[in-house]
Amino acid sequence: YNQAESLSHFSDKDVIVSPDGSVFWSRVGNLEVLCAFSGLKRHPFDNTECSIDLGGWTRSGFLANYTFMDPPVTYNTEPTSRSTYQEFRVVVGGDRTSRREFFYDCCPSEPWPILTFTFVFERLTTSYYLRSLVAMTVLFTFLAGFTCKLDIRCGERLG
Repeated sequence: YNQAESLSHFSDKDVIVSPDGSVFWSRVGNLEVLCAFSGLKRHPFDNTECSIDLGGWTRSGFLANYTFMDPPVTYNTEPTSRSTYQEFRVVVGGDRTSRREFFYDCCPSEPWPILTFTFVFERLTTSYYLRSLVAMTVLFTFLAGFTCKLDIRCGERLG
């Protein structure tokens, strides 16, 4: 639902059908998503979260039962994406998954499953923000207050 580009650029792959009727379909590609970060209240000492919703547009819960693999998320230690982002790192084991069903007004008895993946990111540039933002703010606050300690006869006190 919150992707930045279409899935049509993914390569076609065969599906694996198990004897119990379950189907596994893996498509190779990079998925770029739009993420509204949460957890920015304690910047720069924060861990931010990004939730990604995946669901079907043309197949309801009657036609497709979307479920998680076991485990639902695995991490690769080798860089595999097209780019890296130096300010954040994924917190391994901090992810959460949930499955919910949405019902539209037109079809109140037809479920539309939505799989939600939530990833937690740790900020790596905290020391940069401490030096350039927090330390400078504290320094300038004390310097501004220091002007009140100057002698009243000093002509440049407020100017």
